[in-house]
Amino acid sequence: PPKDVDSSERLNTHITGVYVPGWIERPVTCICYTWHDLFPTGGNSVITMVLKTLCDYAKAHDGTLPSTLHLHMDNCWRENMNKYVLAMAHLLVHHGCFKTVEICFLPVGHTHNIVDQIFSRFAQAMGKKDFFTVDDIHRICREGYTTTTTCTCDKRSRKCTWAGIPAHFE
Repeated sequence: PPKDVDSSERLNTHITGVYVPGWIERPVTCICYTWHDLFPTGGNSVITMVLKTLCDYAKAHDGTLPSTLHLHMDNCWRENMNKYVLAMAHLLVHHGCFKTVEICFLPVGHTHNIVDQIFSRFAQAMGKKDFFTVDDIHRICREGYTTTTTCTCDKRSRKCTWAGIPAHFE
Protein backbone atom coordinates (compact mmCIF):
# COMPACT_ATOMS: atom_id res chain seq x y z
CA PRO A 1 0.00 0.00 0.00
CA PRO A 2 1.11 3.60 -0.54
CA LYS A 3 2.85 5.24 2.45
CA ASP A 4 0.03 7.72 3.09
CA VAL A 5 -2.50 4.89 3.62
CA ASP A 6 -0.16 2.23 5.00
CA SER A 7 -1.20 2.80 8.63
CA SER A 8 -4.89 3.35 7.79
CA GLU A 9 -7.45 0.87 8.95
CA ARG A 10 -8.74 -1.31 6.17
CA LEU A 11 -12.15 -2.84 5.74
CA ASN A 12 -11.75 -6.29 4.21
CA THR A 13 -14.06 -6.68 1.24
CA HIS A 14 -15.23 -10.01 -0.15
CA ILE A 15 -16.72 -10.77 -3.55
CA THR A 16 -18.89 -13.85 -4.00
CA GLY A 17 -20.00 -14.90 -7.46
CA VAL A 18 -23.28 -16.57 -8.36
CA TYR A 19 -23.47 -18.00 -11.87
CA VAL A 20 -26.94 -18.43 -13.35
CA PRO A 21 -26.81 -20.07 -16.80
CA GLY A 22 -29.76 -19.65 -19.13
CA TRP A 23 -31.22 -16.53 -17.54
CA ILE A 24 -32.15 -15.12 -20.93
CA GLU A 25 -33.83 -11.94 -19.69
CA ARG A 26 -30.68 -10.90 -17.85
CA PRO A 27 -27.68 -10.72 -20.15
CA VAL A 28 -25.22 -10.98 -17.27
CA THR A 29 -25.11 -14.52 -15.95
CA CYS A 30 -22.60 -13.84 -13.17
CA ILE A 31 -23.90 -11.82 -10.26
CA CYS A 32 -21.23 -10.68 -7.84
CA TYR A 33 -22.15 -9.79 -4.29
CA THR A 34 -19.78 -7.53 -2.40
CA TRP A 35 -19.74 -7.73 1.36
CA HIS A 36 -17.50 -6.74 4.25
CA ASP A 37 -16.12 -8.20 7.46
CA LEU A 38 -18.86 -6.34 9.28
CA PHE A 39 -20.91 -9.41 8.39
CA PRO A 40 -19.49 -12.73 9.59
CA THR A 41 -18.45 -15.37 7.10
CA GLY A 42 -20.36 -18.60 7.13
CA GLY A 43 -23.57 -20.14 5.93
CA ASN A 44 -25.64 -17.00 6.52
CA SER A 45 -23.86 -15.02 3.82
CA VAL A 46 -24.14 -17.88 1.31
CA ILE A 47 -27.82 -18.44 2.10
CA THR A 48 -28.54 -14.72 1.77
CA MET A 49 -26.89 -14.55 -1.66
CA VAL A 50 -28.59 -17.71 -2.94
CA LEU A 51 -32.03 -16.56 -1.76
CA LYS A 52 -31.52 -13.05 -3.18
CA THR A 53 -30.58 -14.55 -6.54
CA LEU A 54 -33.59 -16.91 -6.47
CA CYS A 55 -35.95 -14.04 -5.61
CA ASP A 56 -34.59 -11.94 -8.48
CA TYR A 57 -34.89 -14.91 -10.85
CA ALA A 58 -38.49 -15.63 -9.77
CA LYS A 59 -39.38 -11.95 -10.14
CA ALA A 60 -38.09 -11.99 -13.72
CA HIS A 61 -40.02 -15.21 -14.50
CA ASP A 62 -43.51 -14.35 -13.21
CA GLY A 63 -42.86 -15.94 -9.83
CA THR A 64 -41.77 -19.30 -11.22
CA LEU A 65 -38.60 -21.27 -10.61
CA PRO A 66 -37.25 -24.37 -12.37
CA SER A 67 -38.12 -27.73 -10.84
CA THR A 68 -34.51 -28.48 -9.83
CA LEU A 69 -31.99 -26.18 -8.21
CA HIS A 70 -28.38 -27.08 -8.95
CA LEU A 71 -25.88 -25.62 -6.50
CA HIS A 72 -22.21 -26.08 -7.38
CA MET A 73 -20.07 -24.82 -4.52
CA ASP A 74 -16.45 -24.87 -3.52
CA ASN A 75 -15.32 -27.08 -0.66
CA CYS A 76 -15.35 -24.51 2.12
CA TRP A 77 -16.87 -26.08 5.22
CA ARG A 78 -17.24 -22.71 6.94
CA GLU A 79 -19.43 -21.22 4.22
CA ASN A 80 -20.86 -23.99 2.04
CA MET A 81 -20.51 -27.44 3.57
CA ASN A 82 -22.50 -26.94 6.75
CA LYS A 83 -25.86 -27.78 8.29
CA TYR A 84 -27.33 -24.35 7.59
CA VAL A 85 -26.86 -24.50 3.82
CA LEU A 86 -28.23 -28.05 3.82
CA ALA A 87 -31.20 -26.90 5.92
CA MET A 88 -31.89 -24.12 3.38
CA ALA A 89 -31.90 -26.72 0.59
CA HIS A 90 -34.28 -28.91 2.60
CA LEU A 91 -36.64 -26.00 3.28
CA LEU A 92 -36.69 -25.00 -0.41
CA VAL A 93 -37.95 -28.50 -1.25
CA HIS A 94 -40.21 -28.77 1.81
CA HIS A 95 -42.01 -25.51 0.97
CA GLY A 96 -42.44 -26.47 -2.69
CA CYS A 97 -40.03 -23.98 -4.24
CA PHE A 98 -38.20 -26.86 -5.97
CA LYS A 99 -38.86 -30.56 -6.43
CA THR A 100 -35.18 -31.30 -5.86
CA VAL A 101 -32.05 -29.44 -4.86
CA GLU A 102 -28.73 -30.90 -5.99
CA ILE A 103 -25.62 -29.71 -4.19
CA CYS A 104 -22.31 -30.55 -5.84
CA PHE A 105 -18.85 -30.02 -4.43
CA LEU A 106 -16.10 -30.32 -7.02
CA PRO A 107 -12.78 -31.92 -6.05
CA VAL A 108 -10.37 -29.65 -4.21
CA GLY A 109 -8.06 -27.86 -6.63
CA HIS A 110 -10.08 -28.97 -9.66
CA THR A 111 -13.02 -26.61 -9.77
CA HIS A 112 -12.16 -24.80 -13.03
CA ASN A 113 -15.72 -23.67 -13.56
CA ILE A 114 -16.97 -20.44 -15.10
CA VAL A 115 -16.89 -18.57 -11.78
CA ASP A 116 -13.21 -19.51 -11.34
CA GLN A 117 -12.50 -18.05 -14.77
CA ILE A 118 -14.33 -14.84 -13.92
CA PHE A 119 -12.53 -14.44 -10.61
CA SER A 120 -9.19 -15.16 -12.26
CA ARG A 121 -9.82 -12.21 -14.56
CA PHE A 122 -10.84 -10.07 -11.57
CA ALA A 123 -7.60 -10.96 -9.77
CA GLN A 124 -5.50 -10.09 -12.82
CA ALA A 125 -7.25 -6.72 -13.22
CA MET A 126 -7.01 -5.86 -9.51
CA GLY A 127 -3.33 -6.83 -9.38
CA LYS A 128 -2.50 -4.10 -11.87
CA LYS A 129 -4.42 -1.19 -10.34
CA ASP A 130 -4.83 0.62 -7.05
CA PHE A 131 -8.25 0.66 -5.45
CA PHE A 132 -9.48 2.44 -2.35
CA THR A 133 -13.26 2.12 -2.43
CA VAL A 134 -15.83 -0.56 -3.21
CA ASP A 135 -16.78 1.42 -6.33
CA ASP A 136 -13.13 1.19 -7.45
CA ILE A 137 -13.25 -2.59 -6.98
CA HIS A 138 -16.45 -2.88 -9.02
CA ARG A 139 -15.08 -0.68 -11.81
CA ILE A 140 -11.77 -2.55 -12.04
CA CYS A 141 -13.51 -5.93 -12.05
CA ARG A 142 -15.98 -4.82 -14.72
CA GLU A 143 -13.07 -3.64 -16.88
CA GLY A 144 -11.22 -6.91 -16.26
CA TYR A 145 -14.01 -9.26 -17.27
CA THR A 146 -16.78 -8.93 -19.79
CA THR A 147 -18.92 -11.63 -21.32
CA THR A 148 -20.15 -11.68 -24.88
CA THR A 149 -23.67 -12.84 -24.33
CA THR A 150 -25.75 -10.35 -26.28
CA CYS A 151 -25.92 -9.91 -29.97
CA THR A 152 -27.51 -7.10 -31.95
CA CYS A 153 -28.27 -7.99 -35.53
CA ASP A 154 -28.68 -5.57 -38.41
CA LYS A 155 -31.39 -7.05 -40.63
CA ARG A 156 -30.31 -5.10 -43.71
CA SER A 157 -26.65 -6.08 -43.67
CA ARG A 158 -27.33 -9.39 -41.89
CA LYS A 159 -24.37 -8.75 -39.61
CA CYS A 160 -24.38 -9.44 -35.92
CA THR A 161 -22.38 -7.48 -33.39
CA TRP A 162 -21.50 -9.09 -30.09
CA ALA A 163 -21.45 -6.66 -27.19
CA GLY A 164 -19.26 -7.12 -24.15
CA ILE A 165 -21.23 -7.09 -20.92
CA PRO A 166 -19.50 -6.62 -17.58
CA ALA A 167 -20.31 -8.69 -14.52
CA HIS A 168 -23.14 -7.36 -12.39
CA PHE A 169 -22.33 -6.23 -8.85
CA GLU A 170 -24.62 -5.81 -5.86
